Formats: sequence, C-alpha cells, structure tokens
Amino acid sequence: MSPFRPWLLGSNIFLKGPITMPKSSFALEMIIRLSQYTPLGNSKRSFTTLKETFVEEGPLKSNESDQEAKRLDDFLDYFEGSLLEELRGMRILDFGCGYGGKAVALSKRLPTSTIIGVEPHQHKIDKAIDFAMRSGVKSCSFKLCTQENIPLGDDSIDALISHDVIEHVHDPATTIKELHRVLRKGGKAYLVFPPYEGALSHHLDFITLFPGLHWFWPADTIMEIVNKLLSTEYGKRFKSAPQPLPTFSAYAGKRVLPSLNGLGTRSFERLAKPLFSIKSIERTTILEKLTRLGVSKKIAKEAGKSILKSIPAVSEHMTLSLVLVLEKR
Repeated sequence: MSPFRPWLLGSNIFLKGPITMPKSSFALEMIIRLSQYTPLGNSKRSFTTLKETFVEEGPLKSNESDQEAKRLDDFLDYFEGSLLEELRGMRILDFGCGYGGKAVALSKRLPTSTIIGVEPHQHKIDKAIDFAMRSGVKSCSFKLCTQENIPLGDDSIDALISHDVIEHVHDPATTIKELHRVLRKGGKAYLVFPPYEGALSHHLDFITLFPGLHWFWPADTIMEIVNKLLSTEYGKRFKSAPQPLPTFSAYAGKRVLPSLNGLGTRSFERLAKPLFSIKSIERTTILEKLTRLGVSKKIAKEAGKSILKSIPAVSEHMTLSLVLVLEKR
C-alpha cells in the first residue's frame, strides 16, 4: 500500500441525491474540476494548450519545435551546468527527440558536435527537419526509429541524451539494450524521466496538475472520469481528444495510465545494471514546484533533498524526475 493512501481512508465524499456514479469517482471528478481554480489546473505549457498559438506557414512560423528549443535549459539544468562541456565535440544521440527543438538548440551551442535525433513518429521527424532548416543548423540530423531498432551502427555514438521518454517506451528492457548497442564503450547516457509512482507522473497535465491521483484511484477509474469530462461541453476547454485506456504493466504489477510503462527506480536499475555502470542517480522533488508560489528554486530544492534524506520511504512518491548518468561497460 502507498504510504500516502492511509491519509484518505474514510475520506470519501458522501452526498445524498441521484448520483449514480461511484462516490470515489465523483470525488475524483470534483478534484479535477476544482483544481482549475488553483495553480494546479491544466498546464499552460502543454502542446495541447499551446496549439492555437502555433503558426505553421509564413515568415512567422512557430510550432512545437520552437517551444521545445526554449526548453533545452530545463534539461541542462538537471545536470547543474556541467553537461555542455562534457558533450563538446562528441557524436550525440537524442533518443526520443520529439519535434527536434532541443536537438537543434543543442547543436547551436555545440557547433563542433554532431547530433542525431531519433523518434518513432514521422510527423515529428518532418517538423524536426524543417526546424533545423529554418534555424540554419547543419550539424543535426533526424531519423525514424522504433524502440527495437535505432538506425545506427554498433558503438557509433559517444554520448546519448533522453528527456521524458523512457517512461513511455512499451518495452524498456529492449530499449535499454538498443541504447547500449549504439553507445561506444565508456560512453555516457544522460537520462531524465519520472518514475511511475512520482507525484506528477500521471501525465494528466493536459487536464490537471493535481499530484498523486494515481496513488488513490485505479488507472481505469481515472481514465473513465477524464474521458467523461473530455466528452462534455465543459471538457472542450482542455482541447484534447479522448485518451486511450490503461494497459497492464509487469513493472508496476497493475494496470497503468495510458502511454506509460509503469517503470520505477528499482525496476529501471534492474534493467540497466547488467549493461551499464550507474554513475549517479539524483531526484528532483515536487517541492520544486513551489517556485510557482514565489519560493526560490534553491530553497525548494534543498527542502526536497532534506525530506528525501529524512524520510526515504516517501522518496519515490516525492519525485518529479529521476536524473541518471550511466556509463556503458
């Protein structure tokens, strides 16, 4: 049982009247609705929210690629400023490059490096190639891939980066083996991704940023309510199509929310250790979101570290992202 679950025992909302929905489901819907009146409403940075601001034609063209480019520093900051120097002059793989924005932005900062972005969705590759051309970047290329096949030779990459991707691959064991294959011996992998039980790992930011919903409600219940809301007039504000249903994860031992594989810190370590030396594992915590309320980033970060050290049992739940550096054996 989650160490947080006892906090809600006996706290379901009981209402009289013609409510046929299970009471726990009603409480979930109310949380999602009420969160819209707080800083925990749907993310204003999600591409779903920003879609109407994109310009796809003409000299003012700006889309998902441009937004990703602005977020390169988000990734670099996880490694506290040391990563750019370590990557200088290297042949770098951006695994799960999305729309190519961060790969192109990184190429601009590392003109002596070669960057290859791989992504399993052709429409994203097309936009990545277009963005590189618009940006005048020639040291960055993009290739279509699958998790079973990265179209690169053995030991052909000096370093690899991946940001918020590992939690999505449907077969993490296969993906980790493929990353190991293309990386040269002694090469490093710089990975950032949220563990499934992390506070905001539910990936429901298109509708709510309320933390820990997946601690208290089964994935099927959550998606039933989310899709119910999206199908209503009220739900049009979220600009999202109905979402897929949950699937079973052997890593989590239960059905998990759509597009996620249920991977946690320990299950990732079990997959990675036979192939890589784990040089470091750090955690960012949910307390770092307090910067939205005016708390300094340094104070929020130190407070998170203090709690993780004092109460290690809640470390997975407090985590926003795992920050890992792996070295190929």
